Amino acid sequence: MMSAFWPDHAFGPFYRAAEVAPVLIDRTSGTAIGDMTEVGGLAASFDGIDDQSGASSSAKTATLDAFVGKTLAVPAAIDHIVCYGANNQGFLVNDNGDATIELRAKQGVAPTLSSEGTLLGSITFTDTSVREVKTINSNDTTTLWDHVWIRILPATLVSTRNAELEIWAAG
Repeated sequence: MMSAFWPDHAFGPFYRAAEVAPVLIDRTSGTAIGDMTEVGGLAASFDGIDDQSGASSSAKTATLDAFVGKTLAVPAAIDHIVCYGANNQGFLVNDNGDATIELRAKQGVAPTLSSEGTLLGSITFTDTSVREVKTINSNDTTTLWDHVWIRILPATLVSTRNAELEIWAAG
């Protein structure tokens, strides 16, 4: 069927729909969730300061598993997240060890455990005890999620930090 505005052949056989840029979800909307309630508490991951010390960051002491995220004000499809380690400790306190950070999401009731929900992506790295910035792309940019979080999994028992978490919705 031909459009009055664009004929069917206007773009030729190599037409590709325009991509829409991801949108940063407002850090002040929704409700913080997780178990990184020590030091700066959950709010520290959403205070808009991505370059802060471990003493001001979201934290959990002596753990192999920590999480922080948001119950979104409006369900959203997730494009990616950007998380920032403390500027003087990275994600792992006094440990240049290995860690994995997972991007997870869930519909319905908020998670009580970091392992709940759907794994949307992950990154494994060696922490450098300086400000680390990690981006994790979502493998599902169409499902609308109610809750989105990162799960930090150190390879050894250690305290964790997260200075800031940006959640980007699919455009």
